[in-house]
Amino acid sequence: MAAITLENKIKLASAILIPLVLVWLGFIAENAIGAKENIVDKRIEIYEQVGPLLNDIFVHVQHVGHWKQIDQAAAIRAKRDADRLMYSNQAFWSPQLFEAYLQYMNSAFDTYVAEGEDAVPKKFSSKHKNNYNLLMQKFNADFQ
Repeated sequence: MAAITLENKIKLASAILIPLVLVWLGFIAENAIGAKENIVDKRIEIYEQVGPLLNDIFVHVQHVGHWKQIDQAAAIRAKRDADRLMYSNQAFWSPQLFEAYLQYMNSAFDTYVAEGEDAVPKKFSSKHKNNYNLLMQKFNADFQ
């Protein structure tokens, strides 16, 4: 009877272990892809709610589009609703996106003007428009 050599043991172990490792790596990759898709789906769900609010703020400040339909009170409500959505779902966004969101809101509103007072929407500025464009770029990056 032939002796089992070290070389034969390595071949046998390889024949068993390599397929198992490949299946395991495939399982890990599939779960990682699935988790990423779940996060993107959640981000889309949030953006479907916050996007129109950000647009209302943008048109109010920039005096474009349907700006005549968005008075100051509606712009303040849009800010409050957007803040609630963004802060309560902050964990789903990249730090870069959330920082861009804060910059955008700071360019759109004067906040903390007095204790207990509402934020005040600012009027047209190129900084506001640039911050809006940056925010939209960050949203796009987070959807990749």
